[in-house]
Amino acid sequence: MALLRLREVSKRYGACRALHKVSVEVTSGGFYLFRGPNGAGKSTLFRCAMGMERPDSGVVEVDGTSIASNEYYQQVLKKYRPSYLGPDHALYAHLSVEENLLLRAQLSSREDAKGVTADCVERFSLSVFAKKRLSECSQGMQRRAALAACFVASPSIVFLDEPFVNLDTVSAELMQQELLSAHALGVTVCLATHASNIELPSEAKTVRLDQGKVCS
Repeated sequence: MALLRLREVSKRYGACRALHKVSVEVTSGGFYLFRGPNGAGKSTLFRCAMGMERPDSGVVEVDGTSIASNEYYQQVLKKYRPSYLGPDHALYAHLSVEENLLLRAQLSSREDAKGVTADCVERFSLSVFAKKRLSECSQGMQRRAALAACFVASPSIVFLDEPFVNLDTVSAELMQQELLSAHALGVTVCLATHASNIELPSEAKTVRLDQGKVCS
C-alpha cells in the first residue's frame, strides 16, 4: 500500500492554476525526485501532501485514509510524521541553533529531547555554531540547521524543496549524504531540486511537472 497518494489533485491561487488533476503515488521507504521549471507546481504539491494547503479538488490519502476535514493538517501530522524544508527555513532567528533544534524536538514529543538535540548537533557538524543565534549564522549554516531540524523529529517522510540553495560545496555534500543515509534507514524522501550533480539511490523515481501537470 502507498504511504501517500494524491488523486486528481487541483489547486488554484486566484487566476493562477498551480496544480491540475495531479496524481502521484509515494510508497513507504521510496526516494522520489521531483523535477520541473519554476512555477511547475512542485512546491504546491509538497504543501498539499504535507497538509499545509488544502486542495480545491481531488483526494489526498495517507496510508489509504482520505484526509479531508477541518483538522486536515493535524490528521496528516498524526498519520505519518512528515518534515518539510522549504525555501524559508522556518526557524527562529533570535534563538540559537541548539535552542531551535531542542524546540523542534519538544514540539515533536520526542523522548529525551535534549539527548536527541545533542545527537543532531553532532551528526550535522553544528557544534561550532550550536550556541550562536541563528541570525548570526551564514545562509548556508542556517540551511544546515534547518535540515537538522527536519530530522530531529524522527520523520517517516521528508519533503525537501530546493534544499541545496545557498549551500557551499561542503554543506551540499553533507546534506546529500544525510538524505542517502536517511533513505537507507527507511525514511521516505521527496526531493524537489534543479541541481543536476546530485547522487541518487539506484531505485530513485523521477516525477516531472510542468504548468501544474505531471508529464508522461
